Amino acid sequence: MWRFLVPNSIYPPVHFCTMIGCHHTGRGLALNKADQRQAVLYTLDKGVLPVWTVHLYCEGMDPTSYCHELYQCSMRPLECRVTYHHNFYVPQDGQRHYFPGVPGIIQVGDHQFVKTKVINLWIRMMLMSWTSVTNCARLYSSSLSSSEAFPPGWSFGSKLKLDHVYNGFMILSLMEDAATQREELLIPHGGLDKDQFKQAVQARNSRMHLYNQPEIRHYCKKCTCFLSHSENFYSFFLAQNNSSVRSQGFGCCN
Repeated sequence: MWRFLVPNSIYPPVHFCTMIGCHHTGRGLALNKADQRQAVLYTLDKGVLPVWTVHLYCEGMDPTSYCHELYQCSMRPLECRVTYHHNFYVPQDGQRHYFPGVPGIIQVGDHQFVKTKVINLWIRMMLMSWTSVTNCARLYSSSLSSSEAFPPGWSFGSKLKLDHVYNGFMILSLMEDAATQREELLIPHGGLDKDQFKQAVQARNSRMHLYNQPEIRHYCKKCTCFLSHSENFYSFFLAQNNSSVRSQGFGCCN
């Protein structure tokens, strides 16, 4: 009975399979296999809300992959088997392929969703008042979290965990970074939270180190001492802006 008394539902942003060559998409067939689950949504204006989250599943055939078992399924296309969630889809490679752009709602747990405005509030609290992840969760729980809107027997409570705040910060930051680079964000589907974002964060940090700090690639006669020994040049070049180097009489071109 309570299924019809919960007005909020969260759906994937697509209605057709996005995989190239899928038979269902080619025939104009929408995704019609759905899985509905209970979840919670953390908002800024309405507190914590019970919601239904809907996953869509593609049952089409992928002509780019074939089973080659002799006498059994030779040259028969395999099922597409792509699951579509609100923020991402998961094909057979086991990776979360996040949709482009920054959505208004971000999934931070298996059954937990947060409004992007709430995550941005947490980030500003961290930057401006040095609020920890623990205190972000405590402040939200003490100020906005309530179970009054939950129907009896709802599987998930309104308590906000530290992992939800941390995941929200990481996912939103990586999605915004991917949007600026016009790249697809890929995250392993499953495993520990601390390991899920490791590869994406390392790739982002490496790019920032190489391309977003022009002073690293700059050197001139005013701020750099050129040594005749090639092995010593690179190590000295990296230290050209250090205070210890400036104190030795080498100037700065800034």
